[in-house]
Amino acid sequence: MVALESTAAADRAWMRESTAAVESTVMKRYAQQARAWFYGGNVDGKSFAVNTYFGGVPNYLAACSRAERDGYRDLLSGVALEEVH
Repeated sequence: MVALESTAAADRAWMRESTAAVESTVMKRYAQQARAWFYGGNVDGKSFAVNTYFGGVPNYLAACSRAERDGYRDLLSGVALEEVH
């Protein structure tokens, strides 16, 4: 098995997409106050950031299709991972 990592640019783009999606919901308004798990609020010391995609399944699947169509150019192939039994 080979590890895949996204590029730094892809990480930033996905965080912008994820943040924009959650900002259109009531979740953002109350998430910090509630220490919401999907923002990492249930882990002391963890930065408060979007950890779940709120853009909906159709948008997520469209992003996956774009990545496939583009030959996964935003993924970097890593070293082989040891199999865990």
